[in-house]
Amino acid sequence: MSTVNKDHKLSIGDKVVVNKCVSDPDFGSDLSGWSGIINSFDTTAEPQRLVEIYWDKTTLSRMPKKYVRKCEKSNLNHEIMWLYESEVDFMISEEKDIQNNSLINKILSIFSK
Repeated sequence: MSTVNKDHKLSIGDKVVVNKCVSDPDFGSDLSGWSGIINSFDTTAEPQRLVEIYWDKTTLSRMPKKYVRKCEKSNLNHEIMWLYESEVDFMISEEKDIQNNSLINKILSIFSK
């Protein structure tokens, strides 16, 4: 389970989720809820910067085959997408938080002896 943080300043390596009603700039397909990792930024884009997203395994496994074929026919990589920063939100992974809390508790138990 994951939650969204709209106030987080995005950086490389962040996990993001595509906002509702965002369409693929090439084909117009709905990308709402697709998720991935930020690989880079294009700060020369106007009026706002673009983010390069590498789709995660969940998105890739749910990606319609028709969409993949369209990308292949157009010589586009279906595993990567450029979107405006405003079209995505930082995603907080609860699984990661659980792992971090478990590690913190383990460290605290060692030092509290």
